[in-house]
Amino acid sequence: MQPKNVYFYQESVTLIELAANYAYHICRNHAFVDGNKRTAFLATEAFLKANGYKYKSCLDTNKSSNVFEGIANGLTSKEDLKKWLSENITKL
Repeated sequence: MQPKNVYFYQESVTLIELAANYAYHICRNHAFVDGNKRTAFLATEAFLKANGYKYKSCLDTNKSSNVFEGIANGLTSKEDLKKWLSENITKL
């Protein structure tokens, strides 16, 4: 619900901001016993694809793993995630 809340109640929301909300809150809320980081990564990928974007094909899996690991551990902020997304997505 966080991305919907941001979309409806915050002015001038960017796609990156919405994608970051999906990734961050899925990862941080630990809805599942296992697979929260993978789910966050893939849900964000699906959201991006539905909106005409994708992760860059040269995306370093180690760096992306570190970003999502950092979110889960509280070391990566939502602002850090927005910056990472802006550097690692491209139009379809």
